[in-house]
Amino acid sequence: IGYFGMMMGNKDHVPLVNAAFTPTADEIAYWQDLDRLARDAEAADRRVIYGDANQGEGHEVHIAHVATARKLLAWAQELGVA
Repeated sequence: IGYFGMMMGNKDHVPLVNAAFTPTADEIAYWQDLDRLARDAEAADRRVIYGDANQGEGHEVHIAHVATARKLLAWAQELGVA
């Protein structure tokens, strides 16, 4: 899924590492979308579709990707950025 921590030998590198690994607003929005779509799909007993299928953009999202999105969203919340 990616790194959740990094060892550094110099405290001056902390801002650089934080900037590189902190989730972006776009990433957080995508994870939130996947979570919402999955909850809606689970409630309606249907597949998770991301994007507009009528515009040729919709694709099915595997439940493993939803689980990853939820884990990353929880991590972003722990960091205080979501």
